[in-house]
Amino acid sequence: MGNIQRISLSQRLVQKAEESRRALPEVYYKILRKSVGYMRDSGLFDGALKTGEPLPRFHLQNAARIFIDSNDLLAHGPLVISFFRGDWCRFCSETLSALSEIDGEVRELGATQVAISPDLPEFTAETVQKMVLPFEVLSDTGSKFGLRCGISYPLPGDLAEAYHAHQFINRHGSADFFLPIPAVFIADQFGIVRLAYTEPDYEKRLEPQTILDTLEKLR
Repeated sequence: MGNIQRISLSQRLVQKAEESRRALPEVYYKILRKSVGYMRDSGLFDGALKTGEPLPRFHLQNAARIFIDSNDLLAHGPLVISFFRGDWCRFCSETLSALSEIDGEVRELGATQVAISPDLPEFTAETVQKMVLPFEVLSDTGSKFGLRCGISYPLPGDLAEAYHAHQFINRHGSADFFLPIPAVFIADQFGIVRLAYTEPDYEKRLEPQTILDTLEKLR
């Protein structure tokens, strides 16, 4: 399959980073950027799901509150899972748009992609409707699946303040304040992870072309 020429997601996210720096109070921006260094050096995500490991099974609600089972999805072929924080995050929204743009190619390669957020279904439904997303957006209530994959973490006090985490009580249905780091896992039809991308920096994401290249190799 020939590559379609697109502006890279990394280029698009550079613009979002500039917007973020202008929009946020400097004290909050510094807290957020400092937290990235801490998470990268802390070892918090050393146990994250890795290539060659079996994908943990999930049973999560979609935007219509219908439970989706990962085994049912894998029965149709490879599965692409992208974690995101919520559409309140400009980096997540831009990434969802980029994933939407490749969804037709993902399907042509015999795969299914889903996005997973700690948001409750009423909020993922808003995301799907607002962004006209062609794939399922699933609710990881309590970040249980994210924790099993080793990519969700509890917000420390200063970071919770910077994110105005009180809003997450309604969005997540909990005051635990867990968020996932940017992560993408691609499992083959047997449920074995063939690509594992984890990145503590919320401004960075996997290039969609890498997803397509990986799926091409699984054909």
